[in-house]
Amino acid sequence: MKKRTWDFFVDTGGTFTDCLARSEDGVFFRAKVLSRGTLSARIERIVSANEVKLKGCPDWPEGFVPGMKVRFSGLDDFHPKIIGWRPASLLLSFDRKLPEKLKNSQALEVLTTWEAPVLGLRLILARVGLKQSQVRVRMRLATTRCTNALLEKTGERPVLFVTAGFPDLLEIGDQRRLGLFDLIPRKRKPLSERVVEVEERLDRRGRALKSPDLRTIRSLARDLVAAGYRCAAVSFIHSYLNPVHERKVAKTLREAGFERVIESSSLSGLIKWLPRCESSVVEAYLAEILEAYLDRVQGEIGEDGELLISTSSGGLINRSQYRAIDSLLSGPAAGVVGASTIAESLGFAASINLDMGGTSTDVSRYSGHFSYQPSHRIGDAKVSGLAMKLETVAAGGGSVCRVERGLLRVGPRSAGAYPGPACYGFGGPLCLTDVNLLMGRLDPSLFATPIIRSEAERRLEEMAEESNRSPEDLLQGFLAIADDSMANAIRKISIEEGYDPGDHALVAFGGAGGQHACGVASRLGM
Repeated sequence: MKKRTWDFFVDTGGTFTDCLARSEDGVFFRAKVLSRGTLSARIERIVSANEVKLKGCPDWPEGFVPGMKVRFSGLDDFHPKIIGWRPASLLLSFDRKLPEKLKNSQALEVLTTWEAPVLGLRLILARVGLKQSQVRVRMRLATTRCTNALLEKTGERPVLFVTAGFPDLLEIGDQRRLGLFDLIPRKRKPLSERVVEVEERLDRRGRALKSPDLRTIRSLARDLVAAGYRCAAVSFIHSYLNPVHERKVAKTLREAGFERVIESSSLSGLIKWLPRCESSVVEAYLAEILEAYLDRVQGEIGEDGELLISTSSGGLINRSQYRAIDSLLSGPAAGVVGASTIAESLGFAASINLDMGGTSTDVSRYSGHFSYQPSHRIGDAKVSGLAMKLETVAAGGGSVCRVERGLLRVGPRSAGAYPGPACYGFGGPLCLTDVNLLMGRLDPSLFATPIIRSEAERRLEEMAEESNRSPEDLLQGFLAIADDSMANAIRKISIEEGYDPGDHALVAFGGAGGQHACGVASRLGM
């Protein structure tokens, strides 16, 4: 039987994953799931000892969720298995008796074993009555998996092998202070766990002056492997001219048991050593996370499936050529390409693009051509490599709103996909999504996740009592801070570069872009 070819366009953010599918006959379908690979719902009422009725209309086909486990808000140690789902009556039944403390209006999360892109793919196919085995999948994927790991410090810290005499290269950096006006200066904290100095040297023309002692390196590497280290980065001065020393040391490390070794010369052929060295450490830090993620996605779409991934420069490349440092602006760069295409199709030659997601807001400018930057910074790490020119601020739908020493703060911490904002019902903090909900700027009936307004109200009341401020003042203040931070980001990519934002169309997109577009535009006189 000949398989039908379907195209899937997937953007995985910090909170949500959006999946757009195009069938063989050109019909489009859409699904939105949580980026942790789960589906969420809300209990309307408890029907029996092991059955509940869900609120709203979860678009889960019959037979899709049975066999999956469920997590209830406030009951993290109770995960019953779904044994029945009747979409017509919205009845969900479980293999175990439900606890007495389970209440009506409580939130629940259906746990799957798939990555979010695969969940979105399978959900769409199930809705139209197709099995994945009947379809040849062509997927175009943008992901922030590595970006989130870098910001949250969840990668695997590598051992850095560097030319002797430069063990503090990454800690010193280019000597710029992280906080110029800090009373106590902070040192940069490199991602590398250990630094090993290697006695080797090339001259400025790439000729070998001193070769590394591979026997000593092999002995030291075995000790490091025995101590639990599995990944390494190798970066020597002048290796961009002659990578022979890096290659010899890398080969020795692999033979000694290191599972992943990144050579700086294989990432960049540019003269500057600091960005080349730092990029190799970032790649080693994130490579395992990216490989494991893409392995799971590739494995689920089948041997005949095609997977192309968006890069930080806005292009698509094959999975075999993809590197972790290519993915750090993957989603935002793809958004720039899409937004500029829409603006041009509507007759606007110049546009400012506002992409507000769950974790951050990315802004960019387009005027007939894309702007690029030779390097970019994510958190405290600076990566060498061509990327779309973007300005990012920590103001997304999941950005945590709080009061610190009497001052209102928004971000940079995000509630993510779990627990998410307070209104998700999983015990999360007050976030911008809650602010928009309580101000009547968000329609719960159009939201992909069930919304529990009472939880957001409860968090706001607690904050009002603690800060001795009125709820209205808090809401207006948090909204103004978020809008100002976005407007300032737009000023950096327009006014500070000599462009009038009033001459541009504002293209707002992302999960929360629409709620803040008017406030941002008014601050810029657009």
